[in-house]
Amino acid sequence: MSTIQIDASAIPVGLGELQPLRFPAHRYMQGGRVTYNAPLSLVSLTELVERPDPNKPLLGNRLVVPSRAKAFSDYLGVPGWVSPGLTLRVLPGEVSFEGHWGIDSLKWGELAISRSVTTTILDGQHRSLGMFLRFEDLKDRIEKQKNALITAKNNGNEGTIPELQKRLRKLEDELAELARQYVNVEIVEATQEQATQMFVDIANNAKGVNPDFTAILDQRSVVNRIAAVLIDEHPLLQNRVETGQGRAFRGGTNPNLLGAKGVADIVRAVHVGVSGRVGKVLEAKLALNEADATARVRTFLDVLVASFEDLRAVMDSTLPPQELRQQSMLGSLTMLRVLAGTYHELASGDTNSDAMQRSEIQAFFKRLEPLLREIPVQADSLWFATGAFQLDSVAPLARGVDVTTLTKTLVEWARRGIPDGPPAPKATAE
Repeated sequence: MSTIQIDASAIPVGLGELQPLRFPAHRYMQGGRVTYNAPLSLVSLTELVERPDPNKPLLGNRLVVPSRAKAFSDYLGVPGWVSPGLTLRVLPGEVSFEGHWGIDSLKWGELAISRSVTTTILDGQHRSLGMFLRFEDLKDRIEKQKNALITAKNNGNEGTIPELQKRLRKLEDELAELARQYVNVEIVEATQEQATQMFVDIANNAKGVNPDFTAILDQRSVVNRIAAVLIDEHPLLQNRVETGQGRAFRGGTNPNLLGAKGVADIVRAVHVGVSGRVGKVLEAKLALNEADATARVRTFLDVLVASFEDLRAVMDSTLPPQELRQQSMLGSLTMLRVLAGTYHELASGDTNSDAMQRSEIQAFFKRLEPLLREIPVQADSLWFATGAFQLDSVAPLARGVDVTTLTKTLVEWARRGIPDGPPAPKATAE
C-alpha cells in the first residue's frame, strides 16, 4: 500500500486558525498616548469595529441615533461623498506593531490586531453604523437577487434572467466599490478613564459649522441653491444676509435682515408650507425645474416688498434691519416663515377654497402691516388670542405647533376677513 507524502513546507503557517487583522499604519505619540493611523476600506472597518448598538450606549459616549446613521448610510451612495476620520480605542499592549521605516517618534510599518481584541469607538459612532448599514443592505439585496435568479432558472423564466443578472452585477459592483473606498482611522492605546476624558476633550474643542454657513456651502440641496441665487440677486436680500463666515445669525443688533439658513427656510415654506419637508421625490422635481422653482420664491419676495412699507424701506436702505425688529414683527424670521407658509397655502388653494390671485394675497398682507407693528404683544391683542405668542413678545414662538397654528390663522383671516376688521376684498383682475 502506497503512502501519501505531504510537503509540510507548502502548508501556510496558521492554516485553519483565526488570523489577526493586519494593516499598513503609522505609529506615533499624541498627548502621551501611543497612536496608530491606518486607512481602512469600508468593508475592512466592519471587521475591525463592533457594530454600534442604538439601544446600548458605549461607556463614556453618546447614545447612537439610528436616523443619523441611516442618513450617513444613504449619503455613502452619493458621488463625491466625504468622511472625516474615525477614532478607535484599544487597551495598552493589545496590538502589535512591526516598524519598517521612520524615526522613533514616527514609524511606518505593519499593525496587527487580534480578532479577540475589542476596538471601541471614541469618535464616529454614527458614521461607523452608517457604514455597517450600507454594507448589510448591499449584502441583503445581493442575496435576494441571487435567490430571485435561482428561482427564475428553476421555473424556466428565461425572459427575466438577463435583467436579474444585470441588477445582480450592479449590486456586486457597488459592494466591490465599498472595498475600494477608504476612511482614515486612528487607533489609540488608552484606558477607559483616559478614553472618557478624550471624548469630552474632542467634544469641547470641536468647532461646529454654523447653520448659515452650511446653507451656503451645501449646494447639493436644491433649496440651498435657490436660496443662494436669491441672496445674490433679490434687492431685498442683497448684502443683507448673514452667510455665517463671521457669526451665526441671531437677529437683535445684527445689521443683516436674515441668515442664509433663514432664507433657505423661507424657500422651503414657499414650496411645501411652513411645516413641510422636501423629500427625494420633490427634490428631484424642483431640481428639474429649478428656474421656475426659484421664480416662485422670487415672486413671494416681490409680494412682500409690494405689500409692506417697512420692508420696502429696508430694501431702499432707509430703515436698518435692527430698527425694523424694534417696530415690526417683519424683523422676525419666524414671522417671515409664517408669511411664506401662508402664501403657499393661499396660492395653492385646497379642496374647500380656490387658489388666491397675487393681488388678493398682496391686499391681505397690506391689511396685516398695522397689526404687525403692534409689539410688544399685549393680552387683549389679536395676536395673543392665536396662542402662538407669549405676553410682551415681539415675535411668534418658533415651535412647529405654533408656526403651524399661526399660519392656519392667517389663512383663515385672508379668506374670511381679519376679526374686528373689514371683510376680505373680492379679487381684482390682474
